Amino acid sequence: MVAGGGPGGPATESAVETVRRFCSERWTNPASVQRNEYILRRLVRDLGVLTVSELTGPAVIRWCSGTDSPRPLANNTIRGRAQVAVALLRWCARSGIPAPDPALLTDRESPLRQFRPTYGKAQSPYPPRWLTREEAYSTLLSAVDSSTPMGLRDEIVLRLGLSGVRATEIVGLTVGDLRDMDTDRPSLYWTGKRYKPLHISLGPQTAGAVRRYLGAYEAALGRSPAAVDPLICRRRPGRTATGQAHQLDYGTGLASGTSGRAAIWNVVIRAAEAAGLGHVAPHDLRRSAAGILHRDKAPDGSHRFDLLDIQKVLHHADPVTTMKCYLDPMDTEVLDRAAALLD
Repeated sequence: MVAGGGPGGPATESAVETVRRFCSERWTNPASVQRNEYILRRLVRDLGVLTVSELTGPAVIRWCSGTDSPRPLANNTIRGRAQVAVALLRWCARSGIPAPDPALLTDRESPLRQFRPTYGKAQSPYPPRWLTREEAYSTLLSAVDSSTPMGLRDEIVLRLGLSGVRATEIVGLTVGDLRDMDTDRPSLYWTGKRYKPLHISLGPQTAGAVRRYLGAYEAALGRSPAAVDPLICRRRPGRTATGQAHQLDYGTGLASGTSGRAAIWNVVIRAAEAAGLGHVAPHDLRRSAAGILHRDKAPDGSHRFDLLDIQKVLHHADPVTTMKCYLDPMDTEVLDRAAALLD
């Protein structure tokens, strides 16, 4: 806060305005700004404060830990809340805005220190899924009708997820991210987390689906799709006559942020339920990609894809992430063999 806090300055601005200003200064990625602003707006709304100076350390700790929440929060949710709250409080301290001491949330005596990170949806109501290749490429994909515009789009979403592309990344793909589609080595290039440049090669079936989709795209627009046009288009708004397939609004992408991710969720969950697979989340497709590669073995029993290969496919910076979050939770074969021998 400026000294004295003049009219309209930090001393008198609302908590929501302070949160918005902090997020716009702290993060440059629009998705990060949106996500973290949402978390902090919930903080000030749930605690019922008008300005950040009305926050208290115990109240922030209670909110982060979900003490007043109707249902228990997962450890990673609590840690995520605390991380963003601490960043806000530290920024307030640097800016001269009265706010609780961030050390209350981070010192050894803080109740938040008891919440350790968990891996593999350990606290989720739905366990993580690793589909087999048969479940993924036969059962799941056969549940969408690729003869319709929406079915073809949904097939591409599923195939990209099974190639390791994250749901948030699928939302933001553009036609220009496709490369060499007229060759025998088509590929997809995009920008991932932390602005990391990523790419994958497209298999024959995926490339074929994309080419058919682009053909329908061009026919609907009356021109070739531009490089900046969204790759995954939304469903055309409005009612659809009974018995008629839903149409796509070519040239209009999925909404960014939460709405776009929800659209990808709907595609995956709808296909999984139609296939009789139960609950399958979008990230389960990425887990399945790791599992399918891990299970692929040569006739002599050796793995065709080792840990570093799978790390490269998933674009992880550290193979420990690949092992701890994607392979360790699914690889129980050694435990079963050991139990038989140690019984």
